[in-house]
Amino acid sequence: MSHDAANADLNFTKPTRVRRADRLLATLAMILVTACAASQLACDSGAAESGTEPTSEASAAATEGQSAEGEEAAADDALEAERLVVLGGPIAEIAFALGAGEQVVAADKSAEYPPEAASVASLDYYRMTSVEAVLSNRPDRVLASEGVGPAEVVDQLKGAGVDVVVFEEPTDVASARERILKVGEALGRTEEAEALVAELDAELEKAEAAASQVDEDLRAIFVYARGQGTLLIGGRGTSAATAIELAGANLVTEYDDFRPMSAEGLIAAAPDVVVMTEKGLKSLGGPEKVWELPGMSETPAAATRQVVAIDDLKLLGYGPRLGEAVSELSASFSNLERAEK
Repeated sequence: MSHDAANADLNFTKPTRVRRADRLLATLAMILVTACAASQLACDSGAAESGTEPTSEASAAATEGQSAEGEEAAADDALEAERLVVLGGPIAEIAFALGAGEQVVAADKSAEYPPEAASVASLDYYRMTSVEAVLSNRPDRVLASEGVGPAEVVDQLKGAGVDVVVFEEPTDVASARERILKVGEALGRTEEAEALVAELDAELEKAEAAASQVDEDLRAIFVYARGQGTLLIGGRGTSAATAIELAGANLVTEYDDFRPMSAEGLIAAAPDVVVMTEKGLKSLGGPEKVWELPGMSETPAAATRQVVAIDDLKLLGYGPRLGEAVSELSASFSNLERAEK
């Protein structure tokens, strides 16, 4: 081959190789661009997914929260749909005060307030409860005072498939508040119970101001009467005793609970005023009959005929109207005429 031909071949080959190299580079560039694009798409996609994950979690949390709220609302609705039998006047009063009156299908005869409670008081006194009579009202739940009887009645009702909640009897203002809150909890009406306790406290605070006007040495006694044959003196730990002391008077008895009245005890106690319930006073035949009780005529209270009567459930129930009872007592005590000593 001549030198010129060789050069011609060489010159022909170089451009051809260059073009092949260019094509190869272009192909590699395309691959890199595609790879980067794919990588960027993956990154963008990941960022999008990363951005949506909190939203997904929040959505799940919201759904869970809504589910919990729904379950709670359903539970409250179930409680509000229950048929209730109430045994014990104070429990009935609290239930009605909390707005559950429409659920109460029956109560015992001690349910005297409000009038709506009295209208369904078809059962015997709660200490003498008939299981059959309770069950005849087809209750879902029974709310009862601690003294419900006879002793086996609670177990018998539970054995018949009825939910029974028994509430302890209060012995002071703190436990009276606690009972209201527990009844509210049992009825699914916690907020209403808290509001009712606040009302009680406000009334007690108002009564405390009135009590400051009562003579510091005023002596008071509580007489529980159901005719001449049932005469008891109220001791400490009773609702009447608590109300008397909150109203500014001194309770003359030192013992707890109730004891039979005696002439000797009355004379020794030397009360300036006798406190009774309205029904108790009526059962004796009125105020003048009080002074005919054994030993009563020899007390300072008899000299000025000082007897104060308060609604039975209001005074004895340790219920929502305890503050009202205290206010009425303090108003009466501050205006008493006392015998000269």
